[in-house]
Amino acid sequence: MFGGGGRLIADLVGWSLPDTAPTRYGVILAFNLVILMRMGFMMFYLMKRTLPWSEAFSVPSAFAIYYVGFAILVLPNGAPLGLVDFLAIGLFVLGCLLNTGSELQRHIFKKKTPPTKASFIQAVCLPMPCTSISLATSFG
Repeated sequence: MFGGGGRLIADLVGWSLPDTAPTRYGVILAFNLVILMRMGFMMFYLMKRTLPWSEAFSVPSAFAIYYVGFAILVLPNGAPLGLVDFLAIGLFVLGCLLNTGSELQRHIFKKKTPPTKASFIQAVCLPMPCTSISLATSFG
């Protein structure tokens, strides 16, 4: 899609590439651009704390794996988009809306709430085991 990088990687691992760039290449590019915009919005507008050195390497590395990893894994797939792909796109959009929406709500809440109440809520309520992961696993 953008140069010969895909061909180089495909040759290294022995994959055959489709003759034309499938739609899914564009979907992955769109996903990456959306995540990049969300990450920039969060880091430059919403995040008020300094980034500790422990996160200075791990967070960009995780996103690099995400950006590059999915782009590489989609290379040999030339099939047209199907039902599973559209469900995955829907889940991606829903996850982006929920995550960004909750971050915005928290940002507004912290602006309106006195610092003593906000720190109480962060110290007492947020560490509670009632997270989405524990809710999801308790019903599974």
